[in-house]
Amino acid sequence: MLHSSLRRFITPFQQANLRRHAAYLLSLPAGYEAFDMRRITSEGARGESRAPAYLPAEGIVCCAIGHGPRAGFAPDGTENWYRYSCRYFIDAGAGYWSDDEESPAREAWLWCFDTLWAASDNSSEGAARRILWLLDHGLPPLAEAQREGLAPLCYR
Repeated sequence: MLHSSLRRFITPFQQANLRRHAAYLLSLPAGYEAFDMRRITSEGARGESRAPAYLPAEGIVCCAIGHGPRAGFAPDGTENWYRYSCRYFIDAGAGYWSDDEESPAREAWLWCFDTLWAASDNSSEGAARRILWLLDHGLPPLAEAQREGLAPLCYR
């Protein structure tokens, strides 16, 4: 069941997608080398600026969002990676692009998908557990400190 604090900005469609995506991420082998929270694709900025439809099925290292197409969330061919993540998972709106706007949707998106996780828990299992924690418990205290590796992880 979706935590009550998330009902304003995570739709039933997105909740189902997040749970399905977490299950996919948990199914990947431990130490899966094609997972890296540092970037959406291993092609760097060039790959990140292209629509998700560009991503080949195999051979590229991806973050949690970048694994979306492999998990069965088909890109529409027109959206960038951020809009893709907002459509399927958490719509953080314009808040993602503004550090001044501390919206709950933005914070939830960062909890699940921020590149800062590369320093503290750069694993597909960790990404899945963060998604499930958010859905079941809401945003945890010290979420930013956990992303930065400055606080113990609540989901471990």
